[in-house]
Amino acid sequence: PSRCVSLAGSSPVSRSKFERRRYMRIVPIIIRMMNTCVKGVLGETKTMARLTELGWDVFIPLSGHSPFDLIAVSPEGDLFRISVKTCFRVTKYGSYDVQIKQSQPMSNGYKTKGFDIDSCDILACYIGPEDKVCFVNTSSVKSKMAITFRKEASKHSNNGSRLIENCLIPNMPTLS
Repeated sequence: PSRCVSLAGSSPVSRSKFERRRYMRIVPIIIRMMNTCVKGVLGETKTMARLTELGWDVFIPLSGHSPFDLIAVSPEGDLFRISVKTCFRVTKYGSYDVQIKQSQPMSNGYKTKGFDIDSCDILACYIGPEDKVCFVNTSSVKSKMAITFRKEASKHSNNGSRLIENCLIPNMPTLS
């Protein structure tokens, strides 16, 4: 028991050097073992927790066929439809490409269509390796396939990527 490293609770930063190394070896294995449904539920749960920390009320649609994942009411009383996407892969450039396209299984493979910005008001992206939820106003989404997040500003052109630190609090869309 004393040799086991708990993955819950504290972050890897607050651990000893040995425990951090062990944590960094164990976590990718656990994440690879999780299927996409479990990763999606984890992203939704982290998003609900973050919004609740910020004083929002969060509701889950009963139907699994809703075009959004959550309904949230801001502290000011405004209602928002939120779609949650999850990303666990870092690119070779150190950024996170969150796939926002929608894929549907078909008898001869998959049918892929671009993200519908009218289906929700806020896009919440859970970045697994950073354990952060980034919020994006759907009216600012340019691509219908993916959104890129970075930990640090790019030395070259940013190519439309967003800094994680700038997206940690929901930027509420203007209501009409």
